[in-house]
Amino acid sequence: MKNKILILLFIGSWVFTSCKTRQAGNEATVISKALVKTTTVRKGSIHDYLILTGKTIYLNKSNIMAPVTGYVTKVNVKPGSSVDKDDILFEIMTQETYTLKNKGSFIKDYQSTAVLSPVTGIVNRLDIVKSPVFVDKNSTLCSIVDINDLQVETEVPFEYERLATPGKSCLIQLPDNSEYQAVFYKVLPEMNLKSQTMRVLARIQPRSLIPEKMIVQVLIDKSGKTERQILPKSCILSDVLMKEFWVMKIINDSTAVKIPVKLGRQNHNEAEIIEPAFNEGDNIISEGGYGLADTSLVEIVR
Repeated sequence: MKNKILILLFIGSWVFTSCKTRQAGNEATVISKALVKTTTVRKGSIHDYLILTGKTIYLNKSNIMAPVTGYVTKVNVKPGSSVDKDDILFEIMTQETYTLKNKGSFIKDYQSTAVLSPVTGIVNRLDIVKSPVFVDKNSTLCSIVDINDLQVETEVPFEYERLATPGKSCLIQLPDNSEYQAVFYKVLPEMNLKSQTMRVLARIQPRSLIPEKMIVQVLIDKSGKTERQILPKSCILSDVLMKEFWVMKIINDSTAVKIPVKLGRQNHNEAEIIEPAFNEGDNIISEGGYGLADTSLVEIVR
């Protein structure tokens, strides 16, 4: 009887131990996977700008002159006023007429000369701000500029002359970081003797009035139109010395393999991949790739 009990205890112990061993074996086969996010390459280019200094100018200014000697009796504009062609800017009485009017002459209708605007634009300078004021003939009363005639003058090093030929575009950046597209249209036939630079003019289409003589930045794109493979910088991994670079590419939906890459131009967010050539649908790890070994098992999360 005792022998049977011992045999049953032995068998039960063996079965329990076998189950535990089998369970441990199953647990050992569970392999953790790194959670990663992926992206794909895009075609494009990263801008490489030549940054120059320029200034705003209005070449075509209309200086409004007094047509006669006399007294300005009415001023209809202020600095910054918008005017249309043929608007009355000033009224001037000759000295004789003004004297008669002030003496209480019996003449009821005192003729005055209207000074009209020859162009549509903005009054950028006003020399006569109130009336009555005596002026001589041909004295400057005000200046009008056409805001659509705004230009930027910059000096371009001769080695970059091909980038600033008429018809080439550039980007104008104002001190408030607002940006405007502009087009070069004239290269002045004179070099700066000391700096060996050329004076170049670019036309700009402002959305509002921009003052003359403002210092701006002129950005000329040197990168050309060649399209490259572009990846976010978060995809790029490197060694400690920043001499070798690679990305982690997903194959078989769950395996990350190390792919050495050759980089081109870069900015804060993106980098050009010169080599190798990736396919359009290749998944490249953008998050979670740091520290992964070659042929690591991963799980893509959305």
